[in-house]
Amino acid sequence: MHLCSAISYLHGQGVLHLDLKPSNVIAEAGRAKIIDLSLARPPGRMRPGIGTWCHLAPEQARGGEVGPPADVWGIAGVLYEAATALTPFGGEDDEDVEFPSLQRAARPVAHDRRLPAALAAAIDGGLDAQPCDRPTVAELGAACEQAAQLPAAERRFAARLGVWC
Repeated sequence: MHLCSAISYLHGQGVLHLDLKPSNVIAEAGRAKIIDLSLARPPGRMRPGIGTWCHLAPEQARGGEVGPPADVWGIAGVLYEAATALTPFGGEDDEDVEFPSLQRAARPVAHDRRLPAALAAAIDGGLDAQPCDRPTVAELGAACEQAAQLPAAERRFAARLGVWC
C-alpha cells in the first residue's frame, strides 16, 4: 500500500520512477519508502534498456513510449519477490537472456506462495506483458488494502481508480 501511495504521488507530479526493485525500497517504522529517483522522468519516449536488467518492464526493455504501467510492473515485481523470495525474472533460467521480460511470462505468484486471490491476481496482472492490460496503481493499491483487510473508512485507493491507456 505504501509503494502504491508513493508512486501515486509521483505520478500526480508528472514523474515516473522507472527503477522499482527491492533494493530501492526501504522499511522504516512500519512504512515502506521508495528511494533512488535517478531514472525518474516524465512519461514519454525512452531509449531501450534503461533501468535494472531483471526488473525492466517490457516497454522499458524495448524502448519507446513509457507511462505509469511501467511503475505498476515495478511494484508488482517487488510484491512478487516479497511474497515468494524469488524474482519473477532474472533467475538461473534468465542468465543468458538480454531482457527476460521480453522472452517469457512470469510464473504465477500462486505457484510459490498462497495469497488472497485478489492480491495474487493484481500481482500477476501487474506483470502482464501488455501495459494496457496491467491494473492501475490505484487498482493495485486497492487489492493490497483488501488483502490487509483495512476497514472501508481507511481505504484510500478504492475510490480513486484511474486509467492511463
